[in-house]
Amino acid sequence: MLFVDPGEIPAAGDVARLGQALAAPRCDLYELMVHFAAYTGLRWGELAALTAAQVSPEARAVAVDRTVIEVRGRLYVEAPNNRKRRQAVYPSLTPQGRPLADMVAARIAAVSAERAAGTNPLGLMFPAPAGGYWRSSNFRRRVLEGG
Repeated sequence: MLFVDPGEIPAAGDVARLGQALAAPRCDLYELMVHFAAYTGLRWGELAALTAAQVSPEARAVAVDRTVIEVRGRLYVEAPNNRKRRQAVYPSLTPQGRPLADMVAARIAAVSAERAAGTNPLGLMFPAPAGGYWRSSNFRRRVLEGG
């Protein structure tokens, strides 16, 4: 059994502050990304590989069936850890009162428009600026460190 020390789990206020800090560079996409990751429990690779088709806004559920991994500088999409597919759910509202379900539904609509325009051909919920998968190192450098 794995145990996470409760002191290592970010508080709702911490999640909200991080989301707000990241919202400015790219509208609300990064804020949504922070809240979505925090309240679904998706790992980085699962979040980076997430498509709009995997999200059911009516059920507020996510089919977690793929992840992006980087091996020797190349990105690969494969089944998640231990090949275990699962479902994650997310709340309608965050503990801070952010309308997460509405934000997700709006993002799904935006993904559809991006696919039609050719800017997000994979239909990713959280695409890199060029429309593909984020690499964790690029996200850290460009978004978290502001470079």
